[in-house]
Amino acid sequence: MRKALLVLWAALLLGGCAGMEYSTRYDPAFDFGRLRTYQFMPIPEDEKGDTLLLLKNMRFAADMALQARGYRPTKLSPDFLVALHATTEKRTEVQRYGYAYSPGFYDQPAYIYDRRFYRHARPYGYYYGPEYYEYRSGVDVYEYRVGTLIVDIVRAETRELIWRGTAQGRLGENFTQRDVQKIVERIMRDFPPPATR
Repeated sequence: MRKALLVLWAALLLGGCAGMEYSTRYDPAFDFGRLRTYQFMPIPEDEKGDTLLLLKNMRFAADMALQARGYRPTKLSPDFLVALHATTEKRTEVQRYGYAYSPGFYDQPAYIYDRRFYRHARPYGYYYGPEYYEYRSGVDVYEYRVGTLIVDIVRAETRELIWRGTAQGRLGENFTQRDVQKIVERIMRDFPPPATR
């Protein structure tokens, strides 16, 4: 049983974007049908390492998703700006386990535990099982990473936030560029809002 649980746990950890939760919010008064062209806002200069690579991968994926929806990138007077945000952190989870067994007395009417006799209410005779009860316990420590990925759509002329898509949850140990692409594609699935498509 414990082995099966460990296999399931490992599968969840290795799933690149399993367990992500998605949400969107937008300005219902804004006419998203007016939007045609876009430009990415620059990545903050202080971003480094994994976060910088994550943001670059998000930018690539968001660019592909927007062009697939008919929007065009431009550097001259875009209709909207795209801002990307990402945070990740490592967490540790400690799981204690314990299990016991004593072969020979399962489904029997009686057994001995710590040299005391236990009787089951069964209509047939008694069975004296082994005089030991083995108990095993331990602690499993898991390290994993959680992340929040955000795509903001900003009205270019007023710099007003008009749409936000968020993905939040556990990231797998083998979190790849393909996983980032899947997450961003899922975020962008709800842009523009349904009523304006």
